[in-house]
Amino acid sequence: MLLFHPVSMVVVNLLSLYVLHLGARRFRMAHFGQPVRFAWRRHVTLGLVVLCGWGLGMAGAMAITWHFWERVGATGWHFVNAAGFMAPLLFVGLASGVYMDRRRGRRVLLPVLHGLCNVVLVTLAMGQVFTGWHALVEFVF
Repeated sequence: MLLFHPVSMVVVNLLSLYVLHLGARRFRMAHFGQPVRFAWRRHVTLGLVVLCGWGLGMAGAMAITWHFWERVGATGWHFVNAAGFMAPLLFVGLASGVYMDRRRGRRVLLPVLHGLCNVVLVTLAMGQVFTGWHALVEFVF
């Protein structure tokens, strides 16, 4: 049971790289005028999967640490990074993405905010792999 969280988060992180690649194609098209094909629906659907996966991963991890160690935050920096930095960015990335999907139109600032927020999220998520590994070694293995 303790390995479900790390394995599922690695899968979600790998999927996030693909979603980021799709978003980069849109960025190239919008800002550099390059004629690339942007798979809007795939980006939106998989982006929702990734952001919800991270959110569920955070909630599940807090439940697991509470169950096994009777306190949330037992994993130190791994918890601080997720709850303190990733959770607010996750909300902004999800809200801006859903808003742009539901109300389509020409925008300048919101897509840039959405993209920057999610690039930072992916970067933090990749860092979570390393802090999570240390938490696994310290608490599980």
